[in-house]
Amino acid sequence: GSACVFICSLLITAMFYTDFNTSNQFILALFIIPPLMTMVEATAPHSMDTPLLMIIGFTVLYLIAM
Repeated sequence: GSACVFICSLLITAMFYTDFNTSNQFILALFIIPPLMTMVEATAPHSMDTPLLMIIGFTVLYLIAM
């Protein structure tokens, strides 16, 4: 499960490379998002993993885009 989250978050972040304002934001997202999402998925309670993934993922992407 965690390996799937890591690979999917890496691929999906890469698919949206044109939505980042700078290449530094894109590279930062590639290094932060996959391991962070994997850690959240692995440690979140079973019924709370989806909301936590969405909230934390959006928050980190928002902070990267600022």
